[in-house]
Amino acid sequence: MEAYRNQEVFLANEKNKNQFILLISKYLRENGQVVHSSTGDADTMIVQRALQYASEGSDLNVVADDTDVLVLLMYHWKQSMASIYFLSWAGKNTKIWKISYLVEQAGPIMTSHLLFHHAWSGCDTTSATFGQGIVSPIKKIKQLKEVEAISWLLMDNDVTSEQVGEAGIRLFVILFGGKKSDSLNSLRQAKYMEMVASAKKIDPHRLPPTARAAHYHSLRVHLQVILWKELSVSVSSLNPLSWGWKLNSSTLQPVMTDLEPAPQILLKFIHCKCKLIYCKSLWWQFIFLPQAWVEVCHSMWRLQGRELQKCRRNCLQ
Repeated sequence: MEAYRNQEVFLANEKNKNQFILLISKYLRENGQVVHSSTGDADTMIVQRALQYASEGSDLNVVADDTDVLVLLMYHWKQSMASIYFLSWAGKNTKIWKISYLVEQAGPIMTSHLLFHHAWSGCDTTSATFGQGIVSPIKKIKQLKEVEAISWLLMDNDVTSEQVGEAGIRLFVILFGGKKSDSLNSLRQAKYMEMVASAKKIDPHRLPPTARAAHYHSLRVHLQVILWKELSVSVSSLNPLSWGWKLNSSTLQPVMTDLEPAPQILLKFIHCKCKLIYCKSLWWQFIFLPQAWVEVCHSMWRLQGRELQKCRRNCLQ
């Protein structure tokens, strides 16, 4: 039997991973070490134990390579606690940070909004926004009172999903340079038209998300922030299925959107270039029935009068 040489491949197998954890736990206990096993969020348990020992006056080192652990330690550490040091290995280099020093350097404003900022920017359970950078939200919090208010709202346990969704959509508008009167969908359209007019290549990743995608992202951010605030794997008052997640074969998966990617009239004319009879027939419609594009123009952009006539002339050409 050949042994695994690749750690990632070995641990990707859930059975291998569980047996490996049991083996290490048994060895450590037999050698007098205290072992805590987690069936849920291990990061939360690590932080819980670290804060417990620090509250009892014991200085300690936390060894981890996960930013979630560092953020949680910074948010929950109090001046009355003993010192906590965060150790991380990056290749052959070992980095050590004293949590109290990091909290002092960050300042009270950034520390109080740290959970929201980290969840919004992308963590283990939430996605990052392409092209926005990690520091963008925290900069806006310092600059704009509206963004600070949105941050407080998303960290409030007593808000509704509608309030969270609306606040998140508004934050996306701000981050993408929109005006007070802009909706996220109108801003997305404007950014797309700018891209078409100026760019050699259309890069949809750089567009703002749709309003519904932003809504569900905001729900997941709120859920994660509340779990972190409570230092709990699950909060009874919040059901993940009501906050941006769905069940698929007993596994939670994120809800990306609840809308189709485009209107049905446009989807009818989108197809591959394969040689199947159905696709081929659509391909000929695509070329020889420009009226379809007129209908698309009317449906997508609400063109009327002269604009619709211009669209028709362009299609006929």
